[in-house]
Amino acid sequence: MNQQREADVLRSVLDLLAAKRIFALRMNVAALRLDTRFLKFGVPGQADVLAFPRAGEVWWIEVKSSTGIQTALQRSFQAQVEAVGHRYLLVRNPDELLQELEVSR
Repeated sequence: MNQQREADVLRSVLDLLAAKRIFALRMNVAALRLDTRFLKFGVPGQADVLAFPRAGEVWWIEVKSSTGIQTALQRSFQAQVEAVGHRYLLVRNPDELLQELEVSR
């Protein structure tokens, strides 16, 4: 079986959200050196996508390949956002996200 790379699943998820006209942002965590400064942005463990499917709803979407595993930092981030009432999804293909969108209508 040909496994999709995580980057390909992420692209498909973002495309699906755009097709459904759901405002979504790709979230990045990174660090870089700029001259003599070291810049960090994002929250370690944060989900890959932040989406707003309907007014008042916040969904954090973590994308994994079929064999990908959540890290401890990602599980901690999940607990934090769920504690404040946000929805957290771990999806391995765009069909899983589509199913969640249809169920939550």
